[in-house]
Amino acid sequence: MDQDGALLFKESGVFLEFHRWLKPSFTHGFFVKPEEEFVFSDEIDVARRATGGGIIYHGKDLSFALCFPDTHPFAHEDTMRVYDTLNRLMEQAILEVHSCAIGTESEETFSFKEPFCMAKATKFDLTVGQKKVLGSAIRRKNGRILYHCSLPLKKPGYEELAPFLKRGDGIVEKILENTYAIGSDWDLLRERIQEHVTKNG
Repeated sequence: MDQDGALLFKESGVFLEFHRWLKPSFTHGFFVKPEEEFVFSDEIDVARRATGGGIIYHGKDLSFALCFPDTHPFAHEDTMRVYDTLNRLMEQAILEVHSCAIGTESEETFSFKEPFCMAKATKFDLTVGQKKVLGSAIRRKNGRILYHCSLPLKKPGYEELAPFLKRGDGIVEKILENTYAIGSDWDLLRERIQEHVTKNG
């Protein structure tokens, strides 16, 4: 996550960095207070993202960082336009590995009262049957844009979440209920994403 944040300080260039996790992990947005949310353990890693948003469980997802200057074709002064452009590229990649009906949530905004990304879809995400299939967050700094994205490949089990989240069973149930996993192979989806980013940007 520190390496992703450092991309905002590059003088030039476009960077696409896919994440691998040494153990089950959680990342959280810039303004989340981890001491209020996690039961820390040697069994997990916890790290802060340079972007906003809430808490994401990693271990059964594909996640990455894409960073580019605000003069790039992906960029726009309207951040929602940037979300739409990049999320639509991810939609194309998803549909190439998994057939589903993808939509968006037009009204919900992120709330720090319940800062768990996969518990509720917002207007920054993609959904299948109102369940989140893509979570994303953007940060602008130093004339650059950083886009973080997570796509669930498999649903985590109850036992992978509950021991480490202070809010308990209620939030775990919401995460499991509202997550849509596409079941794709990690490498195959990575190839499709990289292809669409390269071809369009």
